Amino acid sequence: MDFLTKIIAARRERLAATMAETTLEDIRALAWEVRRVAKPNQLTNALRNAGKINIIAEFKRRSPSKGDINADADALEVIEA
Repeated sequence: MDFLTKIIAARRERLAATMAETTLEDIRALAWEVRRVAKPNQLTNALRNAGKINIIAEFKRRSPSKGDINADADALEVIEA
């Protein structure tokens, strides 16, 4: 079993356990409460702020589905490049 398949299997187990303990109405109520108190458009506001450098990036040395990408990569060197 590869790493990605293990992640999916574990997630399915957690989902089944959560569904057995929680009603759909409870999940909806929790989602609405989180949304109610969340800052609106936080990502959009951050990206529109011209006074800051706005970068969304991901640095990966390994992929669950592909394995090693560049296991010895140095984050600072990649960023500077």
